[in-house]
Amino acid sequence: MAEEIGSKVVIAIDEAQEFRRVNWLRFDRLMAYAYDNLRYVNFVLTGSQVGLLYGFLGLHDPRAPLFGRAYIEVRTRRLS
Repeated sequence: MAEEIGSKVVIAIDEAQEFRRVNWLRFDRLMAYAYDNLRYVNFVLTGSQVGLLYGFLGLHDPRAPLFGRAYIEVRTRRLS
């Protein structure tokens, strides 16, 4: 099987848990749509409040738009 060669778009968002405060747009639904339909778009989300970031993503909530999607978690030591 031949692999397609194409460009990737990486959208990096720092302090992503702050999207919880935005009530006029559901970023989690937007990311779920991109995950399902835009194969060349990837997201990198970072945040200093990990618990709030998990809550925003809803990775363990079966009702959340991003539930069941594959993800990779990278943890680092606390930075000064």
